Amino acid sequence: MRDGLHSTIQSWLSRLSDDDLDTVPEMEAHMASYPAYQHPGFRSEIADSLGQPIWRLLSGPCSGHMREHLGELDVLKQVIRGGMSQV
Repeated sequence: MRDGLHSTIQSWLSRLSDDDLDTVPEMEAHMASYPAYQHPGFRSEIADSLGQPIWRLLSGPCSGHMREHLGELDVLKQVIRGGMSQV
């Protein structure tokens, strides 16, 4: 399944033009028929994504994900150097 999902995403990304990347998707309309997307917890998590262009929606998780791993590496480095007695 993972390979199929990767292939589908790659195919979609390869068809995007610069103009497509500047498009602001109608997220509210797309999410309307999914009850799970109406949950207050989910809505609060995605609130700042509404109204954002596609390029921003794609780049945000990429940079945020990397920042999280850099934080993990910093903690690991401190543990290895003996800078933290407990984790």
